[in-house]
Amino acid sequence: MCGLVGFISKIDGGARVLDEMLDSISWRGPDDRGIWSNDAVCLGHNRLSILDLSTSGKQPMVSASGRFVIAYNGEVYNYNELKSLFPTGFQWRSSSDTEVILECIERFGIIEAAKQFSGIFAFAVWDNKEHKLFLVRDHIGVKPLYYGLTKEAFIFSSQIRVFTKFPGFDRKISKEAMGLFFRYNTVPSPYAMYENTHKVKPGTIVEVQQGKVVAEHEYWSMACCVERGAQDVFTCKAEATESVESFIKNSVKRQLVADVPVGAFLSGGVDSSLVSCFAKAFKPDLKTFSIGFKEKRYDESDYARSVANYLQTDHIEQILSPKEALSIIPNIPEFCDEPLNDASQIPTYFVSKLAREHVTVVVTGDGGDELFAGYLRYLRFVNIRSIKKYVPGFALRILSTFNKLPSALRSMCGQKLAMKLFCAEGYLKHKGIEDQYDLIANFWPEICMDAPSLVRPGKVFLTQSDLSYMCFHDCKIYLPDVILTKVDRSSMYTSLESRVPLLNHGLYELSCRIPDNWKLNGLTTKYILKQILYKHVPQAMVDRPKMGFGLPIDIWLRGELKDWAMSLLADIKTDGILPLGVIESRMSQHQKSQINWQYALWGVLVWQQWKNYYCAHY
Repeated sequence: MCGLVGFISKIDGGARVLDEMLDSISWRGPDDRGIWSNDAVCLGHNRLSILDLSTSGKQPMVSASGRFVIAYNGEVYNYNELKSLFPTGFQWRSSSDTEVILECIERFGIIEAAKQFSGIFAFAVWDNKEHKLFLVRDHIGVKPLYYGLTKEAFIFSSQIRVFTKFPGFDRKISKEAMGLFFRYNTVPSPYAMYENTHKVKPGTIVEVQQGKVVAEHEYWSMACCVERGAQDVFTCKAEATESVESFIKNSVKRQLVADVPVGAFLSGGVDSSLVSCFAKAFKPDLKTFSIGFKEKRYDESDYARSVANYLQTDHIEQILSPKEALSIIPNIPEFCDEPLNDASQIPTYFVSKLAREHVTVVVTGDGGDELFAGYLRYLRFVNIRSIKKYVPGFALRILSTFNKLPSALRSMCGQKLAMKLFCAEGYLKHKGIEDQYDLIANFWPEICMDAPSLVRPGKVFLTQSDLSYMCFHDCKIYLPDVILTKVDRSSMYTSLESRVPLLNHGLYELSCRIPDNWKLNGLTTKYILKQILYKHVPQAMVDRPKMGFGLPIDIWLRGELKDWAMSLLADIKTDGILPLGVIESRMSQHQKSQINWQYALWGVLVWQQWKNYYCAHY
């Protein structure tokens, strides 16, 4: 992985500005730095050397003809196969995938070349002949890429914090982006936190000329995959299982290729165990890494250790104390440069830090839940949707009345039940699946009421199931803009490359052909992946309730984090942007253990922490 920056501008001191921009994300590429410029554009690159460690792989890289120049972050795993598309005897100048990308663009054109790539990537390509810039992002959205406008420049980078180093950049918060954050717990593509800034959408090429976006080209579409998959559904379970297993094996094998040490994250859950199992088969000396907690209800280290012992990996773990876990919280806005309501970025950072002491690359199990229906909310939601038509109107009125009672009275039925009844009313009073599903993560309707819903079913889903829509929704927003953003920022802050074998775009296309009941089978989530895993690991070892990568934030907000939280609430009051009354009410309920508002409160607190850190204004 690497970090890229650049701009189209004629400002004075361009090289100095570019250097300051690169300094702000130095951790993304500590091994080398490169700058290229002409009278139209400046490109900069921080390199984390993974393939071809020599200077032949240095970036920005110019194509053999001199027409194209690239600054690139990521990996294209099929680069060796792509070389076969060139004449025998073609003179390659390096063994890097960067050069293959450049020459494919030269040979096939930018759009057709992008369709050929299999990997995780985000890159900027300057065309010296047409005087155009192209910004390209991978199919699923694993690697980030931002762009923005100032009065004097078009700027772009791997992370939005870079923009704050550009002269004249206005840190004005986008009202629409803020509303979307409180609706989705992240700022989803193509939005970004500041006005006049954007993310390149997954599977998309942004074409820029004379400092303005002139076109967007979608070279790959999730919706089209769903539509095609519905017309070519597997009818034989054995064939589907064999196809998925073979694809995952090949994906893992391909992603272990590197000129530096490679390991794996292992939690002991289905996805990471499956990836680690196949990685061990191809790499006998595999190192695996896990993080545990002293609070047992959040600790997965015993499960990870059990699987590691069975697979006979070189397993390395760390048990975090609350003091250690809390130590990184002041740094979160530095590496996670847009607010993100996901506290699991804390253990993700620590397991990345642990791994980086031993390897430069890890493979992870991210993506299995979204592609193969692993979340318990899918099960709950399908059940709620199935019984909704049988719920009489008076029951909804009772729920509504209950949720208007004072919190002290509501809490008499217990924290968990009170929260479930609060959510149930929201599910039942909305008719459309898109509004109902949005409610799952929408903790602040008071703030985000004007924010648009970004995933509407459309004609593609008129004949699709609720489960199909939910998986599609999560793959469009939750996966790239929460899960993958968390992993990218947390791992890159430690200069560690994370790879995701379960998120090859071909595997997504394959998953769209699998019937619902082979994903969610009765009460069994991720059914088909579990059937594959049971062939390699004893079922009893991995059959357990799903835990996720959680933290005792609810406890900490009443203890170790209370002063931090109250200080940020004081800032919220001073700013006058967010609705202080309802926030204070929820904080009071939480402090008194009446209702557990940890997820809602964490979102408000990280948003305010981010605003303070970057001195953003509204």
